[in-house]
Amino acid sequence: MSTFSSRVCVALMIAAGISSAGAAERMRMINEADVAKDWAPAAGKTLAPAGYPAGTDRSQDVCVSLGYQIGKDGKTSQFAVLNAWSSKEPGISPSSEALTPFVQSAAFAVSQWSYTAATPASTRRESYTVATMAFVGSRAGAADEVRSHCEIADLSAFIAREQAKAFKRGGIEREKLDRYQRENTPQQEAVRQAARRAGGG
Repeated sequence: MSTFSSRVCVALMIAAGISSAGAAERMRMINEADVAKDWAPAAGKTLAPAGYPAGTDRSQDVCVSLGYQIGKDGKTSQFAVLNAWSSKEPGISPSSEALTPFVQSAAFAVSQWSYTAATPASTRRESYTVATMAFVGSRAGAADEVRSHCEIADLSAFIAREQAKAFKRGGIEREKLDRYQRENTPQQEAVRQAARRAGGG
């Protein structure tokens, strides 16, 4: 999905952004259930949910957990897909193109949100949190049930797990590259060519 970061990329981005003590003073991670402790909807504004995207197959239920930043001015930005689920493909990747209409709908909704600080301390640093959107297409589906497939109860722990997975994957890929380079030196290639000639291949 080109418009939005994958959850691995956003995990690294956030971890890098708040891992140091100095950065932690500038940005705070807030669980979705705790946002109201720091931020309230701006006067005259509502936190409207995302609508089911037009032109999509309404026989499926989908949820999207969208990470986003709340700036000191209460505006939202830095949207990234953290988690996703589809009743048609429960194990779907959050970066799947099939989710694009749902992600766009979620991001559009959250981009319209605006907050005001609930405490004086809230305006001194940005916050990073998550919004879980349920798209109920089936008649049997209930929004809370659909949301439950995507909800992230502990955002900090989720980000830490994603960071660990990304580093592990990166280590595996580096190991593969190193092995490939070792096995494909000019000398090794010369040996293989000589063996092929000797075997008549």
